[in-house]
Amino acid sequence: MRPFALVAVLLWCGCEPNAPATMPATEELAEPFSLSEYRWAQRPLLIFAPDEGHDALRRMRGAVLASEEAFLDRDMVLVTAIGTRLGHASDRELTVDDIQSLRLEYDVPVDQLAALLIGKDGGVKRRETSFVSLTDIFEQIDGMPMRQDEMRKQ
Repeated sequence: MRPFALVAVLLWCGCEPNAPATMPATEELAEPFSLSEYRWAQRPLLIFAPDEGHDALRRMRGAVLASEEAFLDRDMVLVTAIGTRLGHASDRELTVDDIQSLRLEYDVPVDQLAALLIGKDGGVKRRETSFVSLTDIFEQIDGMPMRQDEMRKQ
């Protein structure tokens, strides 16, 4: 191909003739998810379920939506891991690797339902393998010394 024709083709496709021959990145590499980003700021509620249709998962999600103000008032954040491929932490979509890491860290098999309350200090405060009422979780949080300090300061 003649140099003029090559320059014309490069300009037509939006390439600069002297630009490095690399492909543009189509997706930025996200940092791996870690619950440590919530430490000392929020209380994660982790919900693991084998699939999207699991009854306890639907009930717990509904309870969070219905009690959103109380949930947020306690500085809680919802983290879900469904199966091996679907997961969210607040508005962040979790990767397959993120979900696998959470399942390994908290020893939750793919076929099991589990709800874990993580304290602001990063420790597991409650672990259930069946539906758990948010009322029970709220009562537990409200009894924690850090939460009682928060309520006194409000």
